[in-house]
Amino acid sequence: VREPQQVIVSRIGSGSYVETPDASWLGGLLTEEMLRERSNLMEILDFRRTLEPRIAYLAANRVTENNAAELREIIAGMRDAMRSERLEEWHEGDAAFHSHVAVMTGNFLYEKTVSLLLQAMVTFRTSPLLSDQMRASQAAHETIAGFILAGNGQKAAEAMEDHVVMAVRTALDALPG
Repeated sequence: VREPQQVIVSRIGSGSYVETPDASWLGGLLTEEMLRERSNLMEILDFRRTLEPRIAYLAANRVTENNAAELREIIAGMRDAMRSERLEEWHEGDAAFHSHVAVMTGNFLYEKTVSLLLQAMVTFRTSPLLSDQMRASQAAHETIAGFILAGNGQKAAEAMEDHVVMAVRTALDALPG
């Protein structure tokens, strides 16, 4: 049984207190901060570049039959959406892919952080991907999934980094000027 974590909360004019936050405390704090500051796309992608390769590595080393089956389903759904040019559905699959890979680590903080990053990126998904970009991104997802399913953490991490770098380049190309 995991013991609840406690934090020190300072209140101006009152003092400092030890409190046990509820389970959503960290997520609520980060979400509020992201919404207030409106992190730009490049900041989010830069952070993902440092975080997601490690997540892919861990997922590959912790793959189970159940989470492997779900990863295969997500990839198949993305492939179908791409072939049918259903962009919104493909983006939903993209988010499900990254979320599920984080879930595969078994680490709540990775799951929550990726979820928050994906929520912050929703506003940047208004411009449609060109079909070549979508195919390249789909191929990257399939490569990452293949390495994860094979249990090759190093290759999964490298493929994830390549994918996020490609996303950065795509975002830069889409910016005006």
